[in-house]
Amino acid sequence: MLILKKQTSLNEKGVIDVLNPFVYQVPKEDICRLDGYFKRIFDIFCSIFLLTVFSPFFFTIAMLIKAESRGPVFLFRKDAVGREFHMYKLMY
Repeated sequence: MLILKKQTSLNEKGVIDVLNPFVYQVPKEDICRLDGYFKRIFDIFCSIFLLTVFSPFFFTIAMLIKAESRGPVFLFRKDAVGREFHMYKLMY
């Protein structure tokens, strides 16, 4: 779990962490089970909120792709050759 620091400080070796000066790793034993549940609930609610906020943009982009090309927006089909020349149909 990563937690933001309020200010930059020296690490245990007396050196400022240049790559991540505002973030440090919390040892796993310092996190109780209840904190994990709260983090999971927070993550789910944030993702639902952000999907709700950005879904109009996703829809607009999908419609622009559909207007510019004649294929499907979300599905891509491809034939692939595998071991011993076995043909696979891929869809992603």
